[in-house]
Amino acid sequence: MGWLKKLAEGYERLLRGLVLALAVVSGAGIVGMMAVICADVILRMFGHPIRGGYDMVCVLSVVTLAGALPYTTAVKGHVAVELFFLKMPKPWRVAVDSVMRLLVILLFVLLTVQSAKYGAQLQRTGELMATLRMQACWLPWLIAFSCAVSSLVVLYHLLLPGKAVVRP
Repeated sequence: MGWLKKLAEGYERLLRGLVLALAVVSGAGIVGMMAVICADVILRMFGHPIRGGYDMVCVLSVVTLAGALPYTTAVKGHVAVELFFLKMPKPWRVAVDSVMRLLVILLFVLLTVQSAKYGAQLQRTGELMATLRMQACWLPWLIAFSCAVSSLVVLYHLLLPGKAVVRP
């Protein structure tokens, strides 16, 4: 039984590290967006806007959202409708919560697979961003990785209910 506890602790440490690393990436995306927008506004006043500024902000938006998804899932920060849920008897709540978590895991796995496929398709076709002329395939791969980590977070919550991966 000791090996199972060590496995769970290792899983928790790895998951916490991934979630926090992606949260840092998300924060860096926000800072990057602010920097690009401020610089673009200032440079526009002098007649020299940033070439590809719109693409940069779009890319940083994807990075921010993808990085924030596992953290938001880990702290259970999503909007929840609990009015009817809390009125259910406890056994029903446990059953409904478990089924919903399984469905969410399935959803995140599907999003992971489809995003990875889309990224591979963009790589095959050599799709480039409009003004930056850089590969776009890594953005769906980042989303796929983020969804995969989110599914691991939901699995953690399913296996260890009431135990937090990270605290807000």
